[in-house]
This record gives sequence, C-alpha cells and structure tokens, in this order.
Amino acid sequence: MAMQNVLYSFGPNGAYFYNAPSASNLPDEVHDFFAQVRVADVQCAAFGTNRDCYFFLFTRKDGDELLQWVICGEGLPSALKAWLLDDDGKYVRDGMDTKVILGPDDSFFAWDPSSIRWSNIPEGLEKAVQSWLSPTGWVSGPPRIVALGCYGSFFALSQLGAYAYSVPASLQKTCSHFNACGKDTTFSWSGLELVSFDASTPDQFVMVHGNTLVQGEVSLESQDDYRRVSESFATEAVRRLYTNERLAAEKANDEAKKAEQARTEREEALLEELQLQYVIWSTKCDAMFRSTKPIIDFPHLPVDVCACAQESCLRRKTEIGLLACRHDVEKLLRASGQYSVAWLRLERLAWHPDKFGRKCSHAHKLELQKLSTELYAIFEELIASESP
Repeated sequence: MAMQNVLYSFGPNGAYFYNAPSASNLPDEVHDFFAQVRVADVQCAAFGTNRDCYFFLFTRKDGDELLQWVICGEGLPSALKAWLLDDDGKYVRDGMDTKVILGPDDSFFAWDPSSIRWSNIPEGLEKAVQSWLSPTGWVSGPPRIVALGCYGSFFALSQLGAYAYSVPASLQKTCSHFNACGKDTTFSWSGLELVSFDASTPDQFVMVHGNTLVQGEVSLESQDDYRRVSESFATEAVRRLYTNERLAAEKANDEAKKAEQARTEREEALLEELQLQYVIWSTKCDAMFRSTKPIIDFPHLPVDVCACAQESCLRRKTEIGLLACRHDVEKLLRASGQYSVAWLRLERLAWHPDKFGRKCSHAHKLELQKLSTELYAIFEELIASESP
C-alpha cells in the first residue's frame, strides 16, 4: 500500500496501526478483514481504550474499482455513532475526509469538511477549538491534527497553523519532549504531519515533523516495530522529499519559460512600436527634405526613444539642443531594418551642416544648423563603431 496519509494509531493491549501497512494486536474484525481484501489506502484509523472501540476508514480494491469502506467497533461512543452512521448503520459522512480521534473515558473528537463533533475532551482543547471559530466560520482554520492521551493530555493544530497542547508533568517523557519543542526557536509546529498519543498506556507518543524527522516513546515490547516504522517513515520521507523537489523544479522551469515568453512578447511589442516610430520620423524627414519650403523646425527624435540614462549621456543631453545621445539615435536607426555602415554613410549626407543649412530659413539657420551638426557627429560615431 502506498502511503498517502501519515497514520500511526495506538490501541489497547499494545495494539497499533501504521499505514505502511504494519499493525499489531488488531481487533479480530479488522484483522480478518484486512487479511481477506485488497486495501488501497487507509484514511483514518482510531482506537479507544476498550477492545471493541475502534474506527477505520479506507478504500479497498474490487477489480479496477475503488470502494469506500468503514469498520466501526460496537464500543464506539453512541454520540459518535450517531454522527457517523444513520439508523440503518450506513456511513453518512462527507466522502473520505472524515477524521476520528478516540481518547480515554469515551472521549472523542471527529470532523469532516462540513461539521465537527466532540465529547468529554479536555477543557483546554475545547477552548482552543472554540477560539478558532467565529459566528461566520473558521478564524484559524479547521483542525488538521488532534491527539488525545492519558491524564487529560492533548495536542491540536489548525489548518492555518494555530496550535494548543497540554501534557501533565506525570507524563515525564512526553512532557519533556513537547516543552523542548516549545522552547526551540527553530521548531515549527505547523510543519507537523502527525501527532499520536496512546490513550491506553501513559507516556507513549509518536510525532512526525516535516519530511525527515520521526520522534516518539513506545513500550519496550514495541521497540522493534517502532524502529521499522521509523525506517519506513524515513524511506517514504525521502521519496516525498524527492517528489517535492522534482515538482518544485518543474514549477520553477515552467515559471521561467512563462517569464521568458512574456519577456519575448514585450520585446516584440517594443520593437513593433519602435519600428512604427522610425517610419513616422523617417517619413517626416523625407517630406521635409523634398519640400521647396525653407526648414523652420528640426525633426527631433521621438521623446520615447530618447530614454538612455547613462550618466555621460544625460550630461550631454542637457548641454546640447538635440536632446538625444548616440545610443538613442542608434536604437531608432536600427529599427529601420537597413542598419549598416554603407546605409549610415548614405543617411549621414542629408544632415551635413552645409547641405542642411542651405535648406533652412534664414531666421532659423544658425539654430537648425547647430542641431544638424550634432546629429551628423553622431552618425560619424556610429559609422566609426561599426567599421572594422
């Protein structure tokens, strides 16, 4: 069975269930059923302190079909039975997302996506869960992990990371472990995947944190089984860690491709805009040179093109009247699609100060000739930079 949910449940008389699957001293009904059918995945396994108090929720294979299956012990608290089953004993909860935790003295805590029930739980746990609720719904999210143990011990963690626990000092090992976690500034309660308390035998627990850490206290009789359980968790953790890393790498690769595509699309859009600006500017210049009327206005480069922010260029733009540097001019001219040394030399001729000056209005000649001299000089720079 592939582990989909992290499960480790303690039961009476040394019973436990771990969804590797691995189990010990299961109730006869559960043991016989698991021995006869193909179980695909166990979503919930809970033991009370009595031999006939248990709840299992799982899927079983019937050919190629997966069937939902429930086994309820006769000793389940009546209030829990009423929530789980109808009068005919049919399971009525919401799909496979039901969670049931059984504790001492017929205590239980159960929930699914649409409702929640509990009975005889420690006061601290009830207050914590009530604080996660508001009249309009969950404030800190519904429960994600709940554990009930001996002597009023409990642990609870919400979907949004709120947590509460109480472990009396009489449970020395469990208390010491949880207090150490609480003092460890690097420990994240929200990183827990499992907390399970033994409701029958004091001071036994299992905690699974993140992808790698398994901690707990179990009886000497269960040490060998617990070691195998820990190794199985660790093996599965490595598998999940590898899967998570692969998924993260695939996600990063997809995001990089999307970013590259978006960048390419932006560049293509900017190039199209730049090409349009060149056509407009070039057409304006051609019309000016063909006209028999004296030139009275200089055809400055489009403002959007003159965006070079190099410090030396910014100084030059403030010192001269052209308001464009060689980088701005080069960017616009390259949008022509004809950029080359030969083409630059041909285009440069129109801006020669003497030739350009003869077309200017006498009243504006000095000012316009100065601007054409600046543009002509930039053409010279561009030709020099392109020449071998």
